[in-house]
Amino acid sequence: MVFRNDAELETVMQLFDEAMGRGFCRTTIFELKGEVSLSWYLTRAEVEGIAGQLASAGIEGKLRDVREWLAGR
Repeated sequence: MVFRNDAELETVMQLFDEAMGRGFCRTTIFELKGEVSLSWYLTRAEVEGIAGQLASAGIEGKLRDVREWLAGR
């Protein structure tokens, strides 16, 4: 399913690039490094772990890129 979704997303991106110009449609991945529960409740340690990763330079850079892209439109 992941490969099919990637292929479909690539097709959509190519169509937008042709219609709107290169770079109109972009993607970025925000990925958690670690494990947390998949329930509605997170332990304090899980919340702190997620918050710590949000403050990382990698995530900050991705958030900055998204803000700049949105501001440019």
